[in-house]
Amino acid sequence: MKPLKIKKVELITYGDPNQDKPWWALSNKPAYFTHNVCKITTEDGYIGLGSTYSFCDDDFEYATFESARTYADAILGESALDREALWYKMMGKPNSMANAPVSMYDMALWDIVGKYAKLPLYQLLGGYRDKILAYASGMTYNTIPEYLEVVQEAMDHGYKAFKLHCYCIFDKDLELVKAVQEKFGNSGMRFSLDPDLRYNREDSIKMARVLEDFGWDWLESPTSDYDYIGYKKIVDKTNIPLSCGGNLMLNLQEIANYIRLDAWTDVRAD
Repeated sequence: MKPLKIKKVELITYGDPNQDKPWWALSNKPAYFTHNVCKITTEDGYIGLGSTYSFCDDDFEYATFESARTYADAILGESALDREALWYKMMGKPNSMANAPVSMYDMALWDIVGKYAKLPLYQLLGGYRDKILAYASGMTYNTIPEYLEVVQEAMDHGYKAFKLHCYCIFDKDLELVKAVQEKFGNSGMRFSLDPDLRYNREDSIKMARVLEDFGWDWLESPTSDYDYIGYKKIVDKTNIPLSCGGNLMLNLQEIANYIRLDAWTDVRAD
């Protein structure tokens, strides 16, 4: 009999109504963060943890948790070593929001296998580096001085790059970008900008050219992920690296099609 037979699945959802609520655009309300955790225990005592979060600007979100409940029976009694077969089994269930809940199970199964193999997952997956640079990612703030203060705090903590979540209104964002460049342009700090899919094509191109002139690292999700023609125009008319938002990409085939169209210079996806 295979080891790592799954005997128990526990699902936890929680959120703090008093937590600081982040926001990513001037037109948004601050968001409630809901954290969802999957804990899988095997008969031989291994425990795996996986998690995902969701957010909503009116209240905590329970749909991910409720959807996750429907997958427990699919893996009980199976071996965590068969994680790929279990992934296909779970994804084959009729559920319109499979990606987030299945990802929790998948991470927990990989966690178990890594512990069983006594290897960190990056080595189990073939990675060879034991460290990687991280960039700080801010939220939307009310004033430009607040942005400058947060960037300075990131620098003081040793970060070497910062991604701005801006107001998502072109004129205000241009003012913000210029202020950041004026204060930190010669500091060695690297920057990127995320307008959260809210620019039109023309403003996307204009902002890309500004960031290119300033030597910023990349422009992320300037317009809708579904506007592949718009992204292709931005790529053709500018030279700054251009990333998709990724939040709306639902499968690998969709991402592959965009890559073939040269709509992005790099890819990020949930």
